Amino acid sequence: MIEVFLTGGIDSEKIVDQRLRINPIIRPKRITFLNLKAIVVESTKNRFGARIIGIVTKDVLAHAELWSNISFCDFIEFRADFWESAEMIPAAKSFRADCIKNLGRIFPTIFTIRLKRDGGFWPDNLALDREVIYIQTLDQRENAFCEWLDLEYEEYSRLSEDFKKQLRASKVKTLISHHQFNSGYSSEALNDLSEKMLALRSNGIKLALNCKSEKEIFDLMALAARLGQRNGDSAVLSMGELGQVTRVLAPLLHCPFTYGILSGESVAPGQFTVVDLRKFYSQIELASTLPEGLASTISFSGLQNSENSENSEKVLAGTLKWTQDFLHGVLGEK
Repeated sequence: MIEVFLTGGIDSEKIVDQRLRINPIIRPKRITFLNLKAIVVESTKNRFGARIIGIVTKDVLAHAELWSNISFCDFIEFRADFWESAEMIPAAKSFRADCIKNLGRIFPTIFTIRLKRDGGFWPDNLALDREVIYIQTLDQRENAFCEWLDLEYEEYSRLSEDFKKQLRASKVKTLISHHQFNSGYSSEALNDLSEKMLALRSNGIKLALNCKSEKEIFDLMALAARLGQRNGDSAVLSMGELGQVTRVLAPLLHCPFTYGILSGESVAPGQFTVVDLRKFYSQIELASTLPEGLASTISFSGLQNSENSENSEKVLAGTLKWTQDFLHGVLGEK
């Protein structure tokens, strides 16, 4: 016989003593305690589902605060393009071993070899040469060092069919990414691009743009809300000062991935530190009130029709303003 006691943080031994005094003949073989208070806290501590991704570069590894800051992360992006090609795989494996040694656990890791055009160090004209390195990430039998592979949308079609077949058969997940440092996109262009990226049936999507106006920010966040419904593991953000708020707002719209600095300099314009990101989401979980329209925005009722409608723009404008004010209140001017 198994008896389950549901408690709200009350002294469990007193409950058992009371139960056995009431019926001393029937004694359970095993007693299981479910602390409802703990369950509620656990289930609501990250109700928006934000996933903070700390960016690991070669320079970051030398910083003393690295390991304490990694503890604020949910994921890691290993930026292999900061190493020479022959060093990438050994460095990634070494970092995984160091995570276990220093923190006693592994963090889901996105393996990335970023091209120069997208803010990385790998030569654009040698983009296809990365395939021989990518293949080595697919062997998960032992010494696995990543769970995700970042592949650019523009380059995916150029990869060999043999590699893509191996990728689909592996346990490694795919994050299809697109970066545009020069501009944002119109609503129509965003929709067209996102549909083409979704058609690749990847596990996640990353869109990093550089919006030049509030209207472009509205369109991008409206897309984030829709994309969050269709692909739960995605990142949608705008770089630079104007778009900084999108780095914390998109996860509230169910695009959970957001990238942060572990230590040292940022690798993209407008990034927050992982410490600041964790502080923001911890505080917003405790907020007693949400901005007018945010609940409907999160549930998509305010955005499920035309993202260009006057009502939707009003909802987004209020949400952006509230989020920005809240962000400044928690972190100060950044």
